[in-house]
Amino acid sequence: MFRIPGTRFRVGYDAIAGLLPGIGDAAAMVPAVVIIVESYRMGLPGHKLARQAINVAVDTTIGSIPVLGSFFDAWYKSNLRNVDILRSHLEGVSTDVIDAR
Repeated sequence: MFRIPGTRFRVGYDAIAGLLPGIGDAAAMVPAVVIIVESYRMGLPGHKLARQAINVAVDTTIGSIPVLGSFFDAWYKSNLRNVDILRSHLEGVSTDVIDAR
């Protein structure tokens, strides 16, 4: 993640890669898929895996819109949301708070 100078806002590689039409969005999906596959391997229940898939679908769909999509990627951060879902499950904490973001 990179911090935008003069702000507390950070952007990750996903938002930056999204600036490259098509290629950037496809490249950003690779870690998203890895997170979901690893979540499955670690025993995440189906309804939480579905939530992760929805996060990726929303990010990919809106993120593919030129310019606006990059701003959305910088704000939405689906990979962090998905890691939070997995982490909360592994720690035995409800993801209701995470889903309310």
